[in-house]
Amino acid sequence: MITKDIVVNTIGGIHVGIAVRIKTIIQNREERVFIKYNSEVVNCKNVLKVVALNIMHGQMITLMVDGINEEEVLEKIEKIIT
Repeated sequence: MITKDIVVNTIGGIHVGIAVRIKTIIQNREERVFIKYNSEVVNCKNVLKVVALNIMHGQMITLMVDGINEEEVLEKIEKIIT
C-alpha cells in the first residue's frame, strides 16, 4: 500500500463529479483506493461516502492505494484532485 498527502485544488473541493471520476478510474481495477480525511477513511468506490466527507478546496487529504499498479492509479487520481 502506498499513501500520499494531497492538497485538494479542485474548485468546490471533492464534489459528486470528482467522486464519480475517481470511481470510474478504479471501478474495474483490482486496486483498492481510500481517502483519509479528519481521521475518517472511506473507500473511493462509494461515491456518497466520499462526498459526505465534505472535503473543500485547499484541504489536505491522504490518498491510499493498495494493489498491483498502485503508483499508476495514484497518479491518475492525483491529476483529478490537484
